[in-house]
Amino acid sequence: MNVSERNRALYAKFLNFKPSRGDERRLRILEKTIELIGSGTGIEGTSFESIGKSLEMLRAHVAYYYPDREALIEAAIKLVVSTVQNYTVDHVRKAADEGFGKVDGFVDGTFAWVRDFPTHPRVILLLYYYASFNKSYKDLHDRVRRLGAERLAATVAEVLPTKKRRQAMSVAKWIQSLLTGHLVDYLTTHSTDLETLRKKSVREIHTYLKTI
Repeated sequence: MNVSERNRALYAKFLNFKPSRGDERRLRILEKTIELIGSGTGIEGTSFESIGKSLEMLRAHVAYYYPDREALIEAAIKLVVSTVQNYTVDHVRKAADEGFGKVDGFVDGTFAWVRDFPTHPRVILLLYYYASFNKSYKDLHDRVRRLGAERLAATVAEVLPTKKRRQAMSVAKWIQSLLTGHLVDYLTTHSTDLETLRKKSVREIHTYLKTI
């Protein structure tokens, strides 16, 4: 079983990553880890044994690349974080300059990531959970949120009136919280489909931006 061609193409595009033969097994292990965490198996059932069994690989081979489960989980989280960051950057870059186009691009990139990698958001939720009691994960979580807010704030500043641009960071954090809340609701209740939720998010953000 190789890394899926679809995922290989996406990693190459958004992460500028083309795995060598030596990297192939490492990436397969990460993909399977993310898949297991994001599926019914969850974090409790994700182990070197379950990963090895799913990949028809010896436990020792998994352990060769990752010394312990914590190192494996951390690598999986970082891959997911890198993927969503690159998705949003790419969509913002391609978005229209007019109106709220660049902000919409950030939203579109976020939802495109969920669509293309449906198990990834649950790994992000795992990061939130770990951050509540583990300092190293809290540092990673805070760094990810801060960098995301800074990128988004730069985009938001472009659509705000000149005298209001000092509010860009607080607006960016509000948008982050809105999207996080909507995606958590989507993942836990499936009360609506992803495209409907994307459109709802865009409408709410536009309404908020117009009040500033």
